Amino acid sequence: MNHRLKFLLFVILALQAAAAGGLPSANLDASLPFSLPGDASLYRSDDGGTTWKAMGLGHLGVSAVAIDPSDPSILYAGTEASGVFKSTDGGATWAASSAGLKSLAINALGINRSGPSMLHAATSGGLFKSTDGGARWSASGPQLANPVFRSVVSDPVVSTTHYAADAVWVAKSVDGGETWKYSTVAGDYVTSLAVDPATPSTLYAGVFHATPRGGGVYKSVNGGVKWKFISGTVISPTGRYYDVSSLAIDPSSPSVVYAGTSGGGIFRSADGGATWTAANAGLGSVSVCALAIDPRSPSTIYSAADSLGIFKSLDGGKSWVATTAGLGIRMPTALAIDPSDSNRVYAGLRGDGTDASAARIAQGR
Repeated sequence: MNHRLKFLLFVILALQAAAAGGLPSANLDASLPFSLPGDASLYRSDDGGTTWKAMGLGHLGVSAVAIDPSDPSILYAGTEASGVFKSTDGGATWAASSAGLKSLAINALGINRSGPSMLHAATSGGLFKSTDGGARWSASGPQLANPVFRSVVSDPVVSTTHYAADAVWVAKSVDGGETWKYSTVAGDYVTSLAVDPATPSTLYAGVFHATPRGGGVYKSVNGGVKWKFISGTVISPTGRYYDVSSLAIDPSSPSVVYAGTSGGGIFRSADGGATWTAANAGLGSVSVCALAIDPRSPSTIYSAADSLGIFKSLDGGKSWVATTAGLGIRMPTALAIDPSDSNRVYAGLRGDGTDASAARIAQGR
């Protein structure tokens, strides 16, 4: 049977069970695990990107992936319009985990390294927090008039400190997400955040349209209180600054920062953002929407290139090779590396909308 027909049958049976009182509709999102065969929105490689295999979630579109650092078999997948899904078996099966979310459009997921049952979800309808491994979510902090959050990260040392990006604001919480203070970053919107693992008071923010000449990177050295534009050399041949869509910091040498750009490939800084050079050999001037550095071998980096698939570098970004065997044809949008196994990599792919409506019905939305 076609996998979409199977999924629709699953939805019909779930709704019938709810109507009969056998399964309350309010709990559908937490009670029904499923894994869709065939084409998928999440893929996994067990050989460092050489080959990939489908891990389900149909055509929902996976925009964020988070791995429990204490138990890497526990995964969270944020989708484009269908909420959060959780797997406890390395992605073999999935259960919807969106109770309490006011928005099902997930842009980023953050997981607390010292207490992985605490998560934050940056959504197109606000910022949300879960303290029970995604079972339930609640609004985190004040909800702004334009509540489109695109990034959320945690301090690697202080477990109660978190940062989230909403449009031109960067919000900081020092009490586990109960309250937030905001600082301004110029630009149309902040796309990404990265925290220096050795000096957590140092942060970077990737921005679209930061100046009349384009986007770039901002840096804070005082925990997000003030920001300075630092990407003067992340510049195109026409003299415009590239918009920055993703950031990554080398965990073994935090002065090394990578910026994935819109249409300019990847730029690398070896001096904390003071200067930047293109790092595109084998990759080209493409749009890069996600970066992931292997925490066990930081010279190994993965990039998600718009329309081209996944690329891998083994030399700190000096050269890149495509690693797309077995991947679907849709654009990759999210990357995550298993912290306990460098060979295991997850890639989220953009959806086409064909399964989103059925997934929302299954969750009572």
